Amino acid sequence: MSEGSVDTLLATKYLSGVALTLLLYDHVIHFDREIEFIWLEPASLLSVFVMCELWVREIGLIYIMTVGVTYMAILGNGGDMLLTPLVSWALEGVLNTRLYYKIKQVELNHMHWTPYPVDNQSRTRAVLIYEETEMEYI
Repeated sequence: MSEGSVDTLLATKYLSGVALTLLLYDHVIHFDREIEFIWLEPASLLSVFVMCELWVREIGLIYIMTVGVTYMAILGNGGDMLLTPLVSWALEGVLNTRLYYKIKQVELNHMHWTPYPVDNQSRTRAVLIYEETEMEYI
């Protein structure tokens, strides 16, 4: 292997380690939410999918980092193209898991709301609203 390939392999291995460390750190800081919203709640199809996706993603990335990165270097530049979908998959998984936790948190916070007031005068519904905020430039 040329010196450039060795440098690319080392950089990929180090960056994969950093990415995996950040992913596991994210899981550790949100582990209390996992227990509260998944393990202590009645099982649902969505919670099973979230758990499978969460653990399969992390185990898969650990395997890829420890075993697969070395073999990706053999492919040269093609290896980078093979790693791109994995990075996208990991990011999508983190965002989906956080969205699931947020929805469960909102659902639990609003559990005692009634969709219709007691006086039956007005009809209102609880709606989850995404509100976009603008940032000011300094």
